[in-house]
Amino acid sequence: MIKNGKISLLAVLLILLIGLLAACGSGDGGNASEEDTNGTNDSNSTETEELTGSVIISGSSAMQPLVAAAAEEFMNQNPGTDIQVNA
Repeated sequence: MIKNGKISLLAVLLILLIGLLAACGSGDGGNASEEDTNGTNDSNSTETEELTGSVIISGSSAMQPLVAAAAEEFMNQNPGTDIQVNA
């Protein structure tokens, strides 16, 4: 009976370790693309596009002040956007 408990505990710890390692992994699989190494990636470009559009965010009332402040700052930096935050 104790042996089964130890095996179960070991299995749970192994699953948690695998989950932790997966969460800490690189999003690109660890491989730099050819664009990244040549410096021609669009994210390095000085040319920017103006953002436009609208988003409605609904969620927890506890997070509403934080999300509303972030939305206000984003709209200040991107005048063509409209973000509505609902609790």
